[in-house]
Amino acid sequence: MKAAAFAVLLALSGASARSEPPPPPMTGFYGGGYGGPGAFTYTQIELGEQAGVLAGRVYQPNDRAGSLPIAGLRRDGPRLRFTADGLGFDLRRTATGYAGTVATPGGPRPAWFALRPGSAPAALLATVEGSYDSGGGRVLSLSRNNDGGGFWYLERPSGRTGFLFNLSDREFLAGPCLYCAGPERLRLSFVPAPGGGRVDQVRLRQDGRDRILRRLTSFREEEIRFGSRDGTRLAGSLFLPAGPGPHPAIVLVHGSGAQTRNGFYGHIRFLAEAYARAGIAALAYDKRGTGASEGDWGRTGFDGLADDAAAALRLLAARADIRADRLGLSGASQAGWIVPMAASRHPGVRILQIRSGSAPMGVEESERRRLVRQMRADGYGEEEIARAMRIRVLMDNYAQTGAHWPALAAAAEPVKDEFWLQRYIGALPGREDSDWAWLREAFGFDVTPDLAAYRGRVQILYGGSDALIDPAVPIALVRRALAPGVAREADIAVLPRATHNGFDGRTGGEHEFAGYSGFVPGYFERIVNWAAAHLR
Repeated sequence: MKAAAFAVLLALSGASARSEPPPPPMTGFYGGGYGGPGAFTYTQIELGEQAGVLAGRVYQPNDRAGSLPIAGLRRDGPRLRFTADGLGFDLRRTATGYAGTVATPGGPRPAWFALRPGSAPAALLATVEGSYDSGGGRVLSLSRNNDGGGFWYLERPSGRTGFLFNLSDREFLAGPCLYCAGPERLRLSFVPAPGGGRVDQVRLRQDGRDRILRRLTSFREEEIRFGSRDGTRLAGSLFLPAGPGPHPAIVLVHGSGAQTRNGFYGHIRFLAEAYARAGIAALAYDKRGTGASEGDWGRTGFDGLADDAAAALRLLAARADIRADRLGLSGASQAGWIVPMAASRHPGVRILQIRSGSAPMGVEESERRRLVRQMRADGYGEEEIARAMRIRVLMDNYAQTGAHWPALAAAAEPVKDEFWLQRYIGALPGREDSDWAWLREAFGFDVTPDLAAYRGRVQILYGGSDALIDPAVPIALVRRALAPGVAREADIAVLPRATHNGFDGRTGGEHEFAGYSGFVPGYFERIVNWAAAHLR
C-alpha cells in the first residue's frame, strides 16, 4: 500500500482503533424507538434537568399529535425508568444513547435511542452526498433529506435504506429499519476534505468489519441554472454519465410539498444517480421556493409547475452533450398530473414515467379517496373517518365557493389537535390562506387530453400497498385516456407490497412507516432499466 493511501486509511479508521467514547449524559434529545422491522414505533425523548431534578417529554410523530409528559422518572446509575401515557420505559445508558425495553399494552418491546447532538451541518453533508463502491456490484448512496441536515443511505441492489443518526458531524449509525437506532446495522464516518471540497471516500463499519468505500466515477454532477416561462430562476443538478455523450436525458419532477433536488428521504437524488449510472443524464432541480430556486411553490398551480419541468426539458435540448431526440420525464404522486402537462409543452418527449399517481382522476376526488384509505390503513373506525370526511367536504366547498366558513371552522375546532386532522388533512388553513386558491385551481385540472395526445412511451407503476391510492381506479382512467390517443406503448403495472413511495410495506399507513427496511425488490431497476431500453 502506498504511504499516502495508508495515511488516509489510518485517518478514516482512527475511531475504531481507539476505545469507545464514554456514555453520553442522561439529559438531551434522543431519537429512535421500540420494536423492530415491520412493527416499530418511532419515538423521541427529551430530557432536561433543573436543580438536580430530571424531567422530560416523549414524542411519537408518526402515531400521535403533540407530546406525552414523563412521569415517575427514576435514575439509578446508568439506569433510567419512567412512564408516559401507559408506556413503561426501562433504559440503560450506552456509548451512543440508551437501550432497554418499553412495556406496551401488547407486551415488552426492545428499545434503542441515540443521543441527537443537533443536525450535522447541511453544507458539510453536501460534500459527502453521492454513490460509493461497496464491491461485488453493490453501491452505497448517501443523500440529505431535501437540503437539510437529515442524512439517508440507500444500498443497491438490495434496496435497503434508512435514516442515519448522527453521533457527531462526521459519524453516523443506522439500525435495521428506517428509524431504528439499534441494534446497529452499519456505522459510517468520513474525514472532511480540505477547504470544504468533495469527500471522495468514506469508512463503513458493517458485519463486524471496517471498509473504505470510494466514490464512483461512472457519473459526475454539474450545478445548473435555468429560467421558467414566467422568469422564475430555478437551480438544480445535472447528473451526467461518464464519457463525452451526447446522452439521453430525463427530468425528475416533484410530487407534492416542499422538495429540493434531493427529495424526501433523498429519493429523487437516489433515482437521479441510478439513471446516470445506467447511461442516462438526469436533471433534478429545486422546486420553486426551495433550495437555491426562486419563487413560491405554495402559490404556484399545476400550470406553473408544468412550465418549470418544460423549461428543464428546453435546457437539456439546447446542450451539445444531450440528445434532444431522447428526452423523458419521470415523477411520482402529484407529478402524475404535472408530467403529462409538461410533455404537452415540449413536443418530442420520448418517454413518461409516473409512479403512484392518481391522474387522470380529478384532484378533489383523489384527495377524498386518499383520506379514507389512509385512515383505514392506520386502523381508524368508520365513525371517525366520516367525521374527517365531513371536514374534507366542507374544506373543498369553501375552496370553490368561499362560503360557509363558520360551519367549517366549527367542525374543525373540536378535533384541531387530532393526529388525523394534522397529518392526513394537513390541519385547517387560515381563512385567507393561499391554500384555498391553490385547491380551487387544482380541482379544475384534467390531464386526460394531454395523455390522449401524447405520442411517446409510458410507464405507470402503482403500489399494491399504497395507502393513498386504490390502483384499480386510476388504471381504468389511464387506459381510457390512452385508448383514443397515439401513445406507442404503455407499461402499466402494480408492484406487490409497494407503498406510495415504493417502500416494502404491508398497509402503507403512517403508523408502519418507521418500521420499513427498504424498497420493494427491484424497484429502482424496474424504473431505470425501462428508461434505458427506450431512451438509449
